[in-house]
Amino acid sequence: MDEALLLRFRELEDSHRWFVVRRFIVMDVARRWAPHDLGNVVEVGCGTGGTLVALKEGFPDAQLEGVEPVAEAARLARTRGCGVVCGTFESLPLA
Repeated sequence: MDEALLLRFRELEDSHRWFVVRRFIVMDVARRWAPHDLGNVVEVGCGTGGTLVALKEGFPDAQLEGVEPVAEAARLARTRGCGVVCGTFESLPLA
């Protein structure tokens, strides 16, 4: 993926309505249906980490990790304090 596009996504992720509304929906569903003690959560295709940050804030006791196939996106997510590894769903590199 184009590095400039990823950097633009990262800039917009906290304020653009597409990202904000999508994250609101994910968090609303998680609050309604997930157990209070989430335990371990893996977000596959975490991009630059916006949803992981929201999950960390909404579920502070959960052990959160992200998997992202694009190395630059994973790097950007890690700059936000997210635990992210490069990989795909088919080859989840997590225990």
